Amino acid sequence: MKKVLLAMDEGIASKLAPMFEENSQSLKVIPQCVPYCRSIIQSLSRFKPDILFLSMKRIKYDTKDSQQELFNTIYKIKTDPEFSQVRIVVQASLPKNDPFLRELAKLQVEDIFIPDDNGGSINMLNVIKQLSKPANLKNIDRFLAIKAPNLHKNEILGKEDHIQNDNEIETESPKNKTKPIEEKNEEGSPKTKRSIKLERTAKTNQSKPVKIISKTKPSPQKKVSIPHPIKSEHTSKVEVEKNYVPEKKIKKVQKPISNSKKNLTKKHIIVICILLAVCFVSAYIFHLSRSAINTPPYTSLINQGKYVQAATYYPSKAVEVENKMLNDSNIKDKATNTSEIADISDADPIKFDDAYFNGNFNKVVTIYENSNNQYLLKLSNARRTMLAYSYMKTGDVQDAKEVAKPLNNQQLNDKINAYEKFQKANSILQDKLKSGQLNDSDRQKAQHEIRKNKLAMKQL
Repeated sequence: MKKVLLAMDEGIASKLAPMFEENSQSLKVIPQCVPYCRSIIQSLSRFKPDILFLSMKRIKYDTKDSQQELFNTIYKIKTDPEFSQVRIVVQASLPKNDPFLRELAKLQVEDIFIPDDNGGSINMLNVIKQLSKPANLKNIDRFLAIKAPNLHKNEILGKEDHIQNDNEIETESPKNKTKPIEEKNEEGSPKTKRSIKLERTAKTNQSKPVKIISKTKPSPQKKVSIPHPIKSEHTSKVEVEKNYVPEKKIKKVQKPISNSKKNLTKKHIIVICILLAVCFVSAYIFHLSRSAINTPPYTSLINQGKYVQAATYYPSKAVEVENKMLNDSNIKDKATNTSEIADISDADPIKFDDAYFNGNFNKVVTIYENSNNQYLLKLSNARRTMLAYSYMKTGDVQDAKEVAKPLNNQQLNDKINAYEKFQKANSILQDKLKSGQLNDSDRQKAQHEIRKNKLAMKQL
């Protein structure tokens, strides 16, 4: 059982912990989480986990440059022998080609999870499945921009180009023949051609036949000598020539495979293929049934108001979950729910909502104006209110009025009108200050009035 330490705030940690326990038999989440980046190393020494699961967005930093702070922390972990076996996992809401992800991969961060290109979400079931297996370079090769090596056949089989066939016999090439050397008998007198041939035949009978490869097909007219016992030294030339057998006949020594054996082999192959198919289908059905048992029904989670869990189990429906959550009057802390769902999905409507609840009104306007998402092209009443209010906060009163008009929301309209009055009053005072017509006393009063109006605008 591998211990997992969650480096994130307690809210999201409490949602993820049950998912690990329900969907993996090899992972156990440590009850304590690490909400601050500065506390990670100390927590590693204390709890000694096997896996550190870190959410970039859901952990707090001490510096404005959060990426550099996180990079320095991971570098210290990787260079400390005490933590050499800790597997670091980073969850980030960054695009695939972000340079910071490449730097993390260079630091040997074994697992990096980002929203996918299609649904803009992170499937936690896939995350848990990956972490249940040993770390693999394939998990981060897309951030390193590397490709798996392409092994050629020669590199796998070695340098051998041919396999010897015992049924092939090589014939001697005329170019390789050497000149005949005159042989002499023991008395020193030259041997006759007849005696030389007989002696060579006798020597051949004492040795075993050697099989040699030939790449070219020898001519059927050439004869290869097959040694036979010699009855006497006076064996005639005719008898020796009788021992020559055409090469073509030697090649036909191979026994043919019977049709029954061929049919038996085919039957074996068919049976093996069927068994493999049955095993594969059974394993797949078991996987689906196990997932179905561990995964709560989507409708049940929605009816219970468990929107974050619904988005976690069904990341492809994260936007739909977010929409239902915004319309649920029983959910008071919509900002926290949206923030946690934003860790799961990077879709534009969710980013729009998250930016609004974080008070980043310029980002709200930017996302709306640049997005082609259907839920932003056709705004719900909740998001229309958010957009109108955001336009007002950025000083664009005219667009705020235009967006708010279909809502007939008197409270929102009053806020926009009040903001416009303060805005116009400050504009007049600013012009007077720039003109230089005010004395020191009036200048101070004007500056005080501007600050007062800005405070009122901020409180709207």
